[in-house]
Amino acid sequence: MGSGYATMTTGDVDLDQPTAVRGWPHRYRVEGTVYLSFYDSVGATFQNRRRGVEVIVEAPNPREVRVLEVNTDWTPNR
Repeated sequence: MGSGYATMTTGDVDLDQPTAVRGWPHRYRVEGTVYLSFYDSVGATFQNRRRGVEVIVEAPNPREVRVLEVNTDWTPNR
C-alpha cells in the first residue's frame, strides 16, 4: 500500500457465515471485511483502510480446512 515504506500496525477480519459453492462438494465461500491500520514512513502518517474479502475454502470435515483462494475487493467505501 502507499509508498512501499509502510508498516502494518493492526489488522482485523470480520467474516460472514460460509455458503456452499454450487457444484463443488466440500467447498465454501466466506465473505467479509478486512480492517488495516498502517504507518506510512514516507508521509509520516497513520492510515486506516477497509477492504472486502472473499475466501474460498475446502473442508471435507471441520478438522480439515484448506484455504484455496483469497480475493480482495478494492472498491472504496465497502
